[in-house]
Amino acid sequence: MTLPTTGPLSLSQINGEYGRGTNLNAYRGTSYYVPPNPVVQTFPSTGPLDIHSFYGTSATSSVVPGSQTFTIVGTTTFTFPPYNTLTIQVWGGGGGGAYYSSTSNAGGGGGGTSSVTTTAGTISATGGSGGGSYGSNPSGVSYGGSGSGPSGTSTASGGNAYAVASYNTVYGGSGANGGAGASGNTNGQFPGGGGGGYVNQSGGGNTRYVSGGGGGGWASYTFTSYVPQTVSVTVGGGGSASDGVNYGAGGQVYISWN
Repeated sequence: MTLPTTGPLSLSQINGEYGRGTNLNAYRGTSYYVPPNPVVQTFPSTGPLDIHSFYGTSATSSVVPGSQTFTIVGTTTFTFPPYNTLTIQVWGGGGGGAYYSSTSNAGGGGGGTSSVTTTAGTISATGGSGGGSYGSNPSGVSYGGSGSGPSGTSTASGGNAYAVASYNTVYGGSGANGGAGASGNTNGQFPGGGGGGYVNQSGGGNTRYVSGGGGGGWASYTFTSYVPQTVSVTVGGGGSASDGVNYGAGGQVYISWN
C-alpha cells in the first residue's frame, strides 16, 4: 500500500511498507515509487533523510498489466493507467464490395478511419476503398488503407482488391495485420477485411468486372515513459454494400500496457 501523504506517519508504518526496521539509515539507497508514477526512485545514500521523505511513497509499483479493446464505431475517451510501456494499435475498416446485375450496378462504400489522439500525436489507420464496377475494363483496383503517426510509429497498408468478372469469387483485400478479405460474395473478416464483390451471371455473366473492397490499414505506437493523459479514441466502421451481404469489416483500436 502507499504511505499517507499528510498527517501522522510513524516509523512502524514505514517498516510495515518497506520492512527495513525503524532505523531510517537502513533505508538509504532503497528503491521506492510515488504512485501513480511507475518510475522507480531511490532514497538518498547520503545527506538528509527523515520521516517526511516517506510521505506518499510505496515499496511497489502501481503498474497492473492489462489491455483495452475498442470495437464500437464512433469516438470515446480513455485514460492511460500507470505503465512502464504502453502500446496503441489501430486498424481501419475494410471497404465494401461492389455488386452488378441486370437491375443493379453499385460500388461498395469505403471503410472508416480509426485513430487515437495523444500528446505525442495522432496514430491513425485509414479504411480501404470501396469496390467498384468497371464494365468491360479489367484494370480496376480498390486500394487498401494505410497507417500514419508520430515518429516511431509502425505502419502497414491493407491489401488491394482487383477487378474480376467471375461469379461469386470477387475477393476483398485483407486488413493489414488483421482480418482476411472476403473470399467471394461475403463480408470481410474482422478487423479491417474487405468485403467480396458480386457479379450476377444472369445479368451479364463474366463480361462485367467488379472488385471487392480494399483492406483497412494498420498503425502501432509505443510509449516507453509514463505520460498521464486522457486520449480520444475513434473506431472506423466497415464499408457498406449495396446488396447487403459483402460489407467490409469494422476497424479496431487495441491498447495494452505493462
